[in-house]
Amino acid sequence: MLRMAWRNLWRNTSRSMISISAIGLTYAMFLVAMGMSQAMYGQLEDGAAKMAGGEVLIHAKGYWQNQTNDLVIRDYQPLLAGLRDNDSGVVAARVIVDGLLSTSAGNAGVRLQGIEPEVEKEFQDYHLWIHEGEYLDGAENEEMPIVLGSKVAHDLDVKIGDRVVMTTTDSQGEMRRSLFFLRGVIKTGIDSMDSGIALTTVEGAQKALGESVITQVGVVGGFDRSVTTELMAKMEGQELELLTWREAMPDLVGMIELDKQFGNLYGLLIFIVVIFAVMNTFLMVVMERIREFGLLGALGLTPWQIARLVLAESSLLAVVALAGGFVLGLAGHIYLVEVGFDLRDIYSNLDMGGVTISDPIIRSEIDLQRWVGATISVWFMVIASSLYPALKAARLRPSDAMRFYH
Repeated sequence: MLRMAWRNLWRNTSRSMISISAIGLTYAMFLVAMGMSQAMYGQLEDGAAKMAGGEVLIHAKGYWQNQTNDLVIRDYQPLLAGLRDNDSGVVAARVIVDGLLSTSAGNAGVRLQGIEPEVEKEFQDYHLWIHEGEYLDGAENEEMPIVLGSKVAHDLDVKIGDRVVMTTTDSQGEMRRSLFFLRGVIKTGIDSMDSGIALTTVEGAQKALGESVITQVGVVGGFDRSVTTELMAKMEGQELELLTWREAMPDLVGMIELDKQFGNLYGLLIFIVVIFAVMNTFLMVVMERIREFGLLGALGLTPWQIARLVLAESSLLAVVALAGGFVLGLAGHIYLVEVGFDLRDIYSNLDMGGVTISDPIIRSEIDLQRWVGATISVWFMVIASSLYPALKAARLRPSDAMRFYH
């Protein structure tokens, strides 16, 4: 049966090649699109974890919802030491202060982040965006250094070495003012970042608050939830909460999942169009071969055997098309992995869903489950497209077919 189906498939080479090309190219483009989207999702997730402050976040209970200056972690040294001693990945301490920066030229509302410069590189490497002056490396012993986004610096009309006044409230609700000295200016090309970045050292932010506290602990890399939970429980008199970046940013997780579903739906719609074309092709094949099918019936083939012959032809066509499409799709994937689709001439950074992607080169990543699922789905769709033509061939009565076609 398969040998006969294979020979029948190539009786009209041009028609078969057109169908194979349509299915194979569509399948290949779908694989490449899935690879690109999967890599983009990976970049989005990595950027989201960085934007959130880590793959895992620890802070005072209720901070993520309210994000106010009074929700802080006191006596934090045992927690940090315990996390770092237990090989819990890279652990960063941050002091986050909302306040107002002022100069004689104007004011700007900012969220000042006190960070450990060397540790923070594992989360967000601000070195890449230094436009003027210097970053915070080696600034631990300096008197109140600060690095600002380019738009903030422009609004305040400050240059390297100029002074800015930070007005904020401490954890007790008391107003405090601190004097900072501009050390560097960051320019990312993304308005939301350039108009909001304000960085200093942990010590500088603590001085601005007037307390030796931190706001947040971020972790990337290895993470042991049981060890972390045990350490948090030892923080007497403090209620802390632990969130993964997915728990902290459910909207972004939902957006990624929604985009995946739209991608699958888009691919399905394209294949439906192709499948109708394949169905039309097999209907033409059946109409052209009515006399042949009638003869086969007269020779003793049952309607089911005739239907199986048509289905076998469609199965072989699907296999050939999928094999060719897979080779093309894999070649596209390898090219994107090795070379990528470079958007740096258009974007220095990409901002998607509020998440910054600092490497605007589109690459590809194989999601084996999605690739296998797509392959099986396409094969079944091709077979399904030939069911009606196969049924039509099976219903032919040999006497009618032989009498009508002379």
